[in-house]
Amino acid sequence: MKKMILASAAAMLVASPAFAANSATDQFQINAQIPETCTMQNVSDVNLGALNISTTAGNGALLLSSDATLNTNQFWVSCNKQNQMTLSGPATLQGSRAFQAGVDDAGFTDKLNYRVEALNYFTSGSQPSYSSANGAQNQTSRGPVHRQVRLAAKVLSSENTLRPLAGNYTGTVTVTVQTAL
Repeated sequence: MKKMILASAAAMLVASPAFAANSATDQFQINAQIPETCTMQNVSDVNLGALNISTTAGNGALLLSSDATLNTNQFWVSCNKQNQMTLSGPATLQGSRAFQAGVDDAGFTDKLNYRVEALNYFTSGSQPSYSSANGAQNQTSRGPVHRQVRLAAKVLSSENTLRPLAGNYTGTVTVTVQTAL
């Protein structure tokens, strides 16, 4: 009889209807977006100082006698996507005193040719640059970047074959870093 009661009880448990579950499981995703961006900080002016001119009388007098080069302080460039640096500026540095045709002798100028180049935007190889003679060069894109970049400004005597008038010479160079398509 005991066996029969146990068998009946076991059959009732197996045949009893399912009870409602007291837990449930489901899944969901977490999504986030990071906007593409490029920033720069602390780009500084470059002062090449007094350029050397030949003060010896004769055929080469008053011509630039040496090159002038100055590296800027480092500035931060940060882009979280493929990006490109572009350097642009005026065709020449403009003198504070304008050349006066008919007053000033031929062979004088109120303009200086110049160059500017990023020195370490890329880890190695050719860097973005701009020059009076060639315009913008090596405007290729690179992967994400976060580093301090230096720029070099140059006035080369070989690219300035006229006699510069006395005065200050200026030009505004624009450095742009933007995400690439």
